[in-house]
Amino acid sequence: MEDKKTIMLVLGSGGHTKQMIILANMLGRDYNYEYVIAKDDLLSEKKIKIPGGVFRLYNPRKMTDKSRIITFFKAIISSFESISLLAKSKADIIIACGPGLAIPLSIIGKLFFRKKLIFIESWSRVYSKSLAGKFLYPISDISFVQWEQELENYPAAVFAGRFG
Repeated sequence: MEDKKTIMLVLGSGGHTKQMIILANMLGRDYNYEYVIAKDDLLSEKKIKIPGGVFRLYNPRKMTDKSRIITFFKAIISSFESISLLAKSKADIIIACGPGLAIPLSIIGKLFFRKKLIFIESWSRVYSKSLAGKFLYPISDISFVQWEQELENYPAAVFAGRFG
């Protein structure tokens, strides 16, 4: 009997979490799951329906952050925490749909831990790339968009339609 693959889902907050929870429900129990949640996110863990390990990570970028310098330094902290998190992880694949939380984790996971990376552009992006898309699309093993218009920004992506 073959062991189940383990998928790491990066839950941002709000809509990013909702998309990842929908995806986990679509994929079902054929996989093991690990969830990455920002340390300051008090709601996402309560929304998980399929059990799995939960990792907490310093959030390098909040929507309210205005300073790129502060974000840069916060990303360094998140990067070091990502190394520790990935060393403990059993995930074969990282899936992210656009939160800033996913950027350092996914880059380090792909480049240094040789994890497969699936990037899904958020359903809130119809005509433009997200910051995560700018960083993760070029290194992802496969990328999906939820709006056909986004294929202009991500020509090698697969149009998957909206989740849910």
